[in-house]
Amino acid sequence: MMVMFRRRWPGAGWWDLALGAAFGIVCEAEVVVHLRGDRAHDHWPAAAVVSIVAVIAVAVAARRKAPLATASVAMAGIFVLALSLSHLTSINSPQLVLFVAPYSVAAYSPRIRAIAGLTVCIAAVSAVSARTPSQTSGWVFTIGVCGCSWVAGRFIRGRRALAAELRQTNERIAAETDGRETLAIAGQRTRIAQELQVLVAHSVSTMIVQSQAAQRLLDQDSDEADAAMEKIEETGRHALDEMRRILGVLRHPDDHAELIPQPGVGQIPALVEKMRGTQPDVTLHVEGKPGPLPASVDLAVYRLLADALSTVAGPSAPIDILLRFGTEDITLAVTASHTVRLDWPTIAMRERVALGQGTIDVESLPGTGERLVIHLPCVLTGALA
Repeated sequence: MMVMFRRRWPGAGWWDLALGAAFGIVCEAEVVVHLRGDRAHDHWPAAAVVSIVAVIAVAVAARRKAPLATASVAMAGIFVLALSLSHLTSINSPQLVLFVAPYSVAAYSPRIRAIAGLTVCIAAVSAVSARTPSQTSGWVFTIGVCGCSWVAGRFIRGRRALAAELRQTNERIAAETDGRETLAIAGQRTRIAQELQVLVAHSVSTMIVQSQAAQRLLDQDSDEADAAMEKIEETGRHALDEMRRILGVLRHPDDHAELIPQPGVGQIPALVEKMRGTQPDVTLHVEGKPGPLPASVDLAVYRLLADALSTVAGPSAPIDILLRFGTEDITLAVTASHTVRLDWPTIAMRERVALGQGTIDVESLPGTGERLVIHLPCVLTGALA
């Protein structure tokens, strides 16, 4: 707890030194004035009394480092000061220790040591009250002051402990959230790597078949053989593009590749019909002239639409889907009416769009819902670093 408090307030040590110095100066001044004015009674030499006050001031300055020890020294100093003077009640500033010592030992010590410190304080107060003639009400008041200070210290300690626990809980929750997000990103990248591996394997197998055909046609029909070689070159370039996109994406070696055909744009109407089973109000609009798409883009459009539809909850929310084929890119826009904020774009969406060198944006429609707009290029260039 001491370390925690110092982290929150790095100047706590200087504050205690300033408090101890101020306490010592005020007490020394009042004691010296009292000794000079009280010549009618017997008391210890001034040097001894001043030394006792200095010891109490040092204990006040060290109250956080060793609360029980300093409380014991301070209360013992008060008792010795009562022995050294004829009337301790005639000076006020040293009696402030009755507030400081119980509070410090309660606020900066564990429960057992805090109870021991309270016992020491009450014993010292009782001894001083027995040494100094006073009424019963004054003795009860002094013990009440010590008890209230101790209770206040325990209350403050409890609040600090609760604040530290809440802070640690928040840090743990934040760390767990970051961990889950990291695992989700890793899982999605693995899934994309598996899909791209299937695409690359298909391209390579196609090249092998075409090369065998070209080899057989080489002596029979040179034109057909040249056409087959051009097809091999085109397929090889496409395969290289796909291989560049799996660089940096990890794949677990013990995962089994899926053997089912990968979906694409052609399966979007079937996906919409399946969605209408739970979401009747779904509309699909297709604009432009569909053309050949890279396999990765074809698969990405389908997956992105499936992810977007899976995040829309509530059978009564209308969904409008726009699929626009351009000369250089393909646009997917999904508009959903809702009463709560949708989780767009998801981590999976961001990863797919970034892999396909596209852009993704979410537009807020006042009073109606949100629109997810995705642009993917039809011709992929470059490579992932």
